[in-house]
Amino acid sequence: MDKPNIESDFKFLGYQVNNISLTTNPLFQNSNPIDLNFNFTVSAGTDAEERKVQVTLGTTLFPDANQNNYPFSLEVMITGVFQSEKNLSIEELERFGEINGTATLFPFLRSIIAGVCVNANFPAIMLPLINVYNFIEEQKKSKLIIE
Repeated sequence: MDKPNIESDFKFLGYQVNNISLTTNPLFQNSNPIDLNFNFTVSAGTDAEERKVQVTLGTTLFPDANQNNYPFSLEVMITGVFQSEKNLSIEELERFGEINGTATLFPFLRSIIAGVCVNANFPAIMLPLINVYNFIEEQKKSKLIIE
């Protein structure tokens, strides 16, 4: 009996870290538990000829650390490259990138953040899991411009 082909037509070619920036707050006063404060950005660009999509995922943890009495501020940006073996339209390829690419890259981003925190002598921070589809839809809604 032949095994079913369960591999996706959407291939992950790899990722790179574009930026890691950690700024500590020497004036931080640890008086209360700190809520994890972070935000994300996702952008996707396509190359229709090569059927590739480049997805950039970025986050900032504890923005404006000095003003908000956070122990540090951390910015991380990574970019992954994906390729489809099917002849998808630009819109389909970009949509695959936004959702599947983000879901693929997010664990790498979480790991990088945890590693940077530990290596900087802070407790490891593990970002919560996210619903990528809902995140992408909310990001699109927030960028809508009424014409």
